[in-house]
Amino acid sequence: QFVVRVPGRSAPLEAMVVRPAADTERVLVYFLGFNDPLGPWEGAKAALLAEAFGAAVVAVELPGQSRFGDPIPGDVRGPMLRGRIEPWVALQWDYLRVAMEVAGLSPTGFDVLGYSTGCSLAMSSLGTLAGIAPLRSVMLIEPVGALRRSMGALAVHNLLDVVRQPPSYRSNHAHDWVMELRNRQLREPWIRYWPQDLMAITTILRRDHIRSHLALLGDVPLHLVRGSTSDLCRADAFRELGHAHERGVSITVPGFGHPLWHAFPVLVPLIRRLRDANG
Repeated sequence: QFVVRVPGRSAPLEAMVVRPAADTERVLVYFLGFNDPLGPWEGAKAALLAEAFGAAVVAVELPGQSRFGDPIPGDVRGPMLRGRIEPWVALQWDYLRVAMEVAGLSPTGFDVLGYSTGCSLAMSSLGTLAGIAPLRSVMLIEPVGALRRSMGALAVHNLLDVVRQPPSYRSNHAHDWVMELRNRQLREPWIRYWPQDLMAITTILRRDHIRSHLALLGDVPLHLVRGSTSDLCRADAFRELGHAHERGVSITVPGFGHPLWHAFPVLVPLIRRLRDANG
């Protein structure tokens, strides 16, 4: 875990690279969810992904949502408030590129995984990633931005899934190693963000920036995951997304909502299933 800076941008961001035990030139780009800081908690997920996929996992905190609390630059926030994701994607990619250079990664292929907010960034980054190395697979966990909705509807759906967080975290209580990671994470600095950046990000999430990029997949498999009780990832939009690109698997996790990615008893077998789906 280390800090990256981009030439011409003053704000630092936290980055993480986790390598598998065996040497590899395969890279899995992990796009974090909303309000998810890098640290022991996300590091454990990255380690599970690295070993399962035999890939170096690279992740960077989202611009505008970091432990340093720097705002999104005005030339990026302005278009976001008008619903344009491209400047935010370009900024995120600048930090990811520097992180890979610092880590000495020379990817020969990319797997891409996004959770929640990160799904919109992941899909919107496919063109850039494919221009560097072939895409191997794309995995979207609880893609919030798979439909258009009002700001009010998004706020209500978010509140309903916030209520579902405690059961997801409670599912970890029987696993001491997970709880130790959680306690370590809670002692780390948390994400900070500005109200205007929250408005910009939620404006992005009200738009569908996922299906508009499906054509970039070609024959690359798209694997989708949703919790059966999720409101942020609506069942009808999830089904439509699966039908729009039929190569890949669609997985519904029973009894969990949007926070399923924070439940390690779900996450561990889910990562294995995604690995097996890639062959």
